[in-house]
Amino acid sequence: MKRRRVRRRCQQIVRDFELPSPFDVYELCRSLGDKRGRPIVLLPWALPPDSPCGLWVAATKRDYVFYQQDTSGPHRLQIILHELGHVVCGHGIGSTLSDVLGLLFPDLDADLIKIMLGPVPSDDVLAMLIPELEPDLITAVRGRSHYSQENEHEAETIATLILGQVSRFSPERTFDVPAEAAEVVGRISRSIAQ
Repeated sequence: MKRRRVRRRCQQIVRDFELPSPFDVYELCRSLGDKRGRPIVLLPWALPPDSPCGLWVAATKRDYVFYQQDTSGPHRLQIILHELGHVVCGHGIGSTLSDVLGLLFPDLDADLIKIMLGPVPSDDVLAMLIPELEPDLITAVRGRSHYSQENEHEAETIATLILGQVSRFSPERTFDVPAEAAEVVGRISRSIAQ
């Protein structure tokens, strides 16, 4: 029953999206950012194998979605859409800035991270380590492994529903058929269509 309620809520959220056609995740982020009044910036990152494959960092003026760059295109899209699910559901704060720095920079010693975060404002540390980030004050940080089960289910449902919608928008694939096979392929195609 609870899963059904979550699915209905997610369907309503996705129904309110203006999904670009043809689908483009950057255009979706631009549209969602415009609607929310907060740009969404996508940042590919080489996340460690044992870490979450996506991370949402909410700053005061914009949202950043880090996603695993070392994976397939469809998996990257699923990760991004999952993190966008957290954004649009407003899942809030999950990890500390120290956790995020440890995740994004696994070679940094934990004590060094604490020293870096000591007297230096967190936005200055992030600006030094991640030049792509604007020097916004970080207000919320979310990694896939830090959510409640319900939040995870919501985010994954949002991603799955969007993928289901955009697959309908994808242009049909066409293939060049050799002339000698055209008649057979035509018969098969007609029989499948019926």
